[in-house]
Amino acid sequence: KPNRTMSLAQQLYEGVELGTQGPVGLITYMRTDSFRISDEAATATRHFITEQFGPTYARRDKVEFKAKGPVQDAHEAIRPTDVERTPDSMRSFLTPDQLKLYRLIWQRFTASQMTAARFAQTRVDIGAADYVFRANGSVLVFDGFTRVWERDSDNDEDKELPALAVDELLNLQDLKPEQHFTQPPPRYTEASLIKALEEFGVGRPSTFAPTVEVIQTRHYVRQEERRLFPTELGKTVNGWLIEHFPDIVDVKFTAGMEEELDDVEEGRRKWVPIVREFFKPFSRTLTKAEATARVKVPMRETGEDCPKCKEEGRNGRLVYRMSRLGEFIGCSLYPECDYIKGREGQEKAPPPEPTGEPCPRCGKPLVKRTGKRGPFVACSGYPKCRYV
Repeated sequence: KPNRTMSLAQQLYEGVELGTQGPVGLITYMRTDSFRISDEAATATRHFITEQFGPTYARRDKVEFKAKGPVQDAHEAIRPTDVERTPDSMRSFLTPDQLKLYRLIWQRFTASQMTAARFAQTRVDIGAADYVFRANGSVLVFDGFTRVWERDSDNDEDKELPALAVDELLNLQDLKPEQHFTQPPPRYTEASLIKALEEFGVGRPSTFAPTVEVIQTRHYVRQEERRLFPTELGKTVNGWLIEHFPDIVDVKFTAGMEEELDDVEEGRRKWVPIVREFFKPFSRTLTKAEATARVKVPMRETGEDCPKCKEEGRNGRLVYRMSRLGEFIGCSLYPECDYIKGREGQEKAPPPEPTGEPCPRCGKPLVKRTGKRGPFVACSGYPKCRYV
């Protein structure tokens, strides 16, 4: 979870008790998208690498990693405050989750200051009748940075091929007929969504995790097997925003606004003209949007009849509905029928009691109802009249 990861990073940044040393910050500021590393940190890390692994493992060139777009460069890249505090030496002071994150940061940073791994590439062409099959492989010659950051061994091209000779006759051991179809792009996970936000220039590291959290707590998306799927509420809200605020919800607008705010921060532009240029057309659009009718989330049928309506002679169907607590299954004839699936065993609220008084707003009779917080008096014409 992005929020959980940021919380762990905050703990490592603010300080962890290291015995007699007291609280010590183990990483630099984590809400940054900077790639910059101080000369002092790079020098200390290369000295550590030379001592631990030998001089051939430490980089000698000055490394400058470049970001794809504008970054907020007030802070360095996320790195350990002291590379000599290895993950293994910190094991007894950290929780398992803290240790996992610290190990990831330490390994990635240390590997960035090490020499490249070297491989001997192998390619074999195998002739079979009128067809040519090609196999690629590689053999690790020098492990370089993989001493601290293990390479992915699942890649087919990383496999070592057996020793072969030119014109050697090979025996077919297995033939696997496989057909592949073009697949649609996979749905976002929390991690891939954050990566997309970063690539599009939408938001900053401090807003990535809260953004992913908000779209789930507001039930705009649901998570299934780590993939994010839009809900009916999310589709409805998205469609309404695109209809009324097409420029605002365009990723180019958000990325452009980020750049303009960066210009303000660095003194290249004044903030008043930028805000005026945005706010005047936005306020007109907002006024028009507020005058539109309230949008209802479309109901999806479950294919079942409402059992309460069946007993009372109505034709209600069970449908998926949304509330502030999420999706639930209820009757399509609400408020005439208040049946909710899964609530059958709960005590039913007593029927409304007439008070003998007219509603001051619409003139219909006032009734006494019982809600979650106890009894109250309201109009019998609800939901058309919401007098309470």
